[in-house]
Amino acid sequence: MKLESPHPDRDYWIAMGIFTLCTLCFIHINQETGYPDSQFKFWLGYLTSKRPELQQLAISEFRQESEAVIPLLVSKIESKDTNVQAQAVLVFNALDGHGRPAVPKLAMMLHQETSSLAAARALAGIGRSSLPVLTNALHSPVRFVRSNAARGIGLLHSDGRVAVPLLVKVLDDYDDDLRYFASRALGHIAEVPEQAVPALLGRLDDRNLEVRRMAIVSLGKFHAQARSAVPALRQKALRGANQEIRQAAAFALKEVDPTAAITGSMN
Repeated sequence: MKLESPHPDRDYWIAMGIFTLCTLCFIHINQETGYPDSQFKFWLGYLTSKRPELQQLAISEFRQESEAVIPLLVSKIESKDTNVQAQAVLVFNALDGHGRPAVPKLAMMLHQETSSLAAARALAGIGRSSLPVLTNALHSPVRFVRSNAARGIGLLHSDGRVAVPLLVKVLDDYDDDLRYFASRALGHIAEVPEQAVPALLGRLDDRNLEVRRMAIVSLGKFHAQARSAVPALRQKALRGANQEIRQAAAFALKEVDPTAAITGSMN
């Protein structure tokens, strides 16, 4: 004998209510978790593999799932664990332009001290679409923001060429760190030599030893385009204040003009 519920309509709506509640809970949990961290670690292993075919599989996965992956990456940039931040930066590099939706959030994180450097590196990984954020940050009144912006611009390499005039300008900043990273960025970009080379030459007598050394190193990255720097580099190679400066100048001189290279000891 089949037993029927005395309240079939009520039971139906209770069942529908439970189903709806479970569905909403599932959606909420899915929104909270997004891209599973275990899955992220699996593909990160492929990305860091020495096998190009595995790296390419990971890149394809992260780009295909970028909408779900980006919130997880942003949360990792916010972490105080630098290793976790580095993982996120690596994946942002893999995403390249697919990471553009993260730019507004990363722009804010650039101004938070614990996440600033990682955010700058992530922005650089995304590519030229993040350049306006980084160049604007060069005007920040906060020292670490300006320095990290310069570091990020340098990581863009030739894509950062439009920032050369700004980098040249901040070479006169009072902040040693900013002058150092701006000098380094100009070397990484190695474009617009008519502006960058004279500006770097002007830093060869900077009050800060590391800024002087980096200006020398960056001049070498311009190769033949920095031939106007040969006399100054030769002088530093022969009469630099210390061995570190002399060796850096000798190496840069060889990069710029092998025929002008200094032979013998720089001690």
